Amino acid sequence: MNPNNNRHRPGYHLEREQKDKELRKAAKVVQWDEDLEIVAKKEREVWRYDLESFCKQVMPNAFPLEFGPHHKSMLKKMQDVILEGGKTADAMPRGSGKSTTATAAFIWGALYGHLKYGAIIGNESEAAKGLLESIKVELWLGAGIGKYWPKLQAYLERGDGQSNKFRHLLNSDQSPCLIKWSTDQIRLPSTPSKEGDEWSGAILHACGITGRIRGMQTKTDEGAVLRPDFVLIDDPQTRASAKSLSQINDRENTITGDIQGLAGPGKQIACFMAMTVIYPNDLACRFLDKKKHPEWRATKVPMVINWPDALDTLWEEYNMLRISAMQQELPTTEANEFYAKNKEKMDAGAEVYWEERKFDKDQSALQHAMNLYFDDKNAFLAEYQNEPVQYTGGSPYILEEMNVMTATNGMKRLEVPRDANIIVSMTDINYSGLNTVVMASTNNGVRYIIDYQTYPGNGKPLYERPEGRNKADASEELAIAKALEQHIPLIASKRYVKNGTAMYPDLVLIDCGFKMDLVFRWCEANRHRLGTAVYPSRGRSYNQYRPTSLVGKPGDNFHVADWQKRGRVLVHNADAWRMRSQKAFLLPSGAPGSVTIFGSKPTDHKRLADEVCAEVLEEYIEETSGGNEFYKWFLKVGSHNDLLDAMVGAFVGTSFKGASETGLRARVPAKGQRSRARRRAMPQIRI
Repeated sequence: MNPNNNRHRPGYHLEREQKDKELRKAAKVVQWDEDLEIVAKKEREVWRYDLESFCKQVMPNAFPLEFGPHHKSMLKKMQDVILEGGKTADAMPRGSGKSTTATAAFIWGALYGHLKYGAIIGNESEAAKGLLESIKVELWLGAGIGKYWPKLQAYLERGDGQSNKFRHLLNSDQSPCLIKWSTDQIRLPSTPSKEGDEWSGAILHACGITGRIRGMQTKTDEGAVLRPDFVLIDDPQTRASAKSLSQINDRENTITGDIQGLAGPGKQIACFMAMTVIYPNDLACRFLDKKKHPEWRATKVPMVINWPDALDTLWEEYNMLRISAMQQELPTTEANEFYAKNKEKMDAGAEVYWEERKFDKDQSALQHAMNLYFDDKNAFLAEYQNEPVQYTGGSPYILEEMNVMTATNGMKRLEVPRDANIIVSMTDINYSGLNTVVMASTNNGVRYIIDYQTYPGNGKPLYERPEGRNKADASEELAIAKALEQHIPLIASKRYVKNGTAMYPDLVLIDCGFKMDLVFRWCEANRHRLGTAVYPSRGRSYNQYRPTSLVGKPGDNFHVADWQKRGRVLVHNADAWRMRSQKAFLLPSGAPGSVTIFGSKPTDHKRLADEVCAEVLEEYIEETSGGNEFYKWFLKVGSHNDLLDAMVGAFVGTSFKGASETGLRARVPAKGQRSRARRRAMPQIRI
């Protein structure tokens, strides 16, 4: 037996196992350069109460530009809130580095022990997690952190950015580090108290403002309950939420209730809110209003503090040169030369919030700001000036099927009310059929639906759409042409009765949005045979409607256009008239602008009610200064809106023929004149 071989010695394996265990433990113990940490501790002490210098010295890559006076002011406010408490809100121009500055404040507060549990609240969960991810990268890989906090970074480097690698790390006294490194929470290493690390056990938590905020708390390694002592609210609204009154109210209540109560009973939370105004009276505007929230120290900073004296003169000339170049897809050299030549005059009287904010091609921060202004004035005033154009407009109304079904007037189908002297039919076309609404109206816009129907009816489509194919073919157009041949002459010749006297439509409208060329050809070929005015009808969305190619004077969101190579068409703003048509059911019966339906049994009009309510107006904004409107609709899942489109077209048609709630365009028949009385029935037209 080899005397040097101890493997067979009694107890050898137990000793080896114990030694291996100690070696594994040693491998998990975090090591760092103690001398380097001592030197760094002395160097970093100078920024303990100087957040601005910390940003420049420790995180220079995040702040390559010189701070403007308003950045320095914001940094001072953040520092004061972290150190002394309180609630502060700052609204600065979009792209001012608010989020970057806020993350730096978070890191500074945690490293110096000014905060032990900080919460980041974003407009959405992913936004807050994105900020937390930036903090993680800076702590783990930032050169400044490695230089001035080498011990902390030594711990974080062991995890290599992966949470599971932190699980078994140990301190020098074999105690667990308790590091947490998840997508929504960071917990810095909990080191032995005798080592005096101020950052030990600091927690940074990320959450969306609509997420689970109430009850945010954790326990320390000693078992004590720890609640947030500082909250950063970063851009608490989205563009969608800023337009929604209910979401604004919910988020405001979350801030004043849930967030401000995070510190726990008898304690006040320190809170800083960085925000940008998006729309008038949005969430940011509310917290900037001292009357609504006097408990918040709120400041609003515009990009252009003072506008240039030559705003309406030299700057307009500059913009015309710039627009001309962009329209020709050319560089804006001439505009830049014009500014260089007149720079002194064009800069006179102007003041911007940050001289460093400009592109390399810009000669000054003012030129950069003016380019943004000319690109989109309304967006600039809101998101860069924090002074949005004031809007007025209806909050979205609520129209329910029951409102439509119960709008009956007790009259018979095809019966024309005594005071009505205008009759218009409108037919909407698609593959499922021809959907027609016939409407009578008084001169002052009291409207009555006297008939509606679908051809061919009984749930049968005009033609079958083969699956996987959207392009039309000759058979589809032939099916629609045959349907028009059968259906439209019957509508035009149908006998509507007023006080025993026969009346016929003054105007027959056919939607041309689906098969435009076919409808134009059919109307042109058959107009003289129908014995009444027959026009294609075309609805345009609010942002596409323009009164162009006019024939006569335009009406209220409608006009007759002469389209080259096609003919004349009645064009209308579909969004404006859809809203007006739906709201008509909410007005008192008989009031100007109202509408009622024939019959007395509400359930008879279930299908009409379903289709009239198929489209819901989520948001409506009217800009008083420029007249621009904004509509946001959604179509209920599984719903059809064919009769709604037909009804909207009929509303437009009656206005075109003279109906007006204001009486300005009222059509008054000549003395003794009746609306197409006792006209003979028209024969069917053959193509």
